[in-house]
Amino acid sequence: MEDVAPKLYEKIEKAFTGKVNRNMDIRAFKEKLRNSQAKPEDVSLYARALGECASAALIENIRQDELPDGKLYWNIAERTIKPLLERVHGMVNDAASEIQKQIDSTRNVHLNPVRAEFPEERIRALLNGLMQALEEAEEDGEEENL
Repeated sequence: MEDVAPKLYEKIEKAFTGKVNRNMDIRAFKEKLRNSQAKPEDVSLYARALGECASAALIENIRQDELPDGKLYWNIAERTIKPLLERVHGMVNDAASEIQKQIDSTRNVHLNPVRAEFPEERIRALLNGLMQALEEAEEDGEEENL
């Protein structure tokens, strides 16, 4: 059986990148960041927009007809969903760090911002919950609704 995860992740990543590049809120945030006008509260809006892009990319690309036996197996979920979440986390961390550096430089503080660690356990719990929901849906005969 062919390993579908690499090709699937490539499609998800391409869709995500396209959505991010077209998202007006993200573009506006990046412009504010470039001009040193972004505020810490802008990061939460940026994170939300990135999350919406990630969600849409996953929904569009994780389809039964693309999966072995029409099922999303744990190893596929871990190798497609988790890397995307890691990328989003990194993007948000980068933005928050940049804003903090900008704020600190205006106050003559020269420390490197602390980056938040990737919430590995929360992501594992999220994937476990997803897999359980898919199993229950399959048992109830709703497997076409991934």
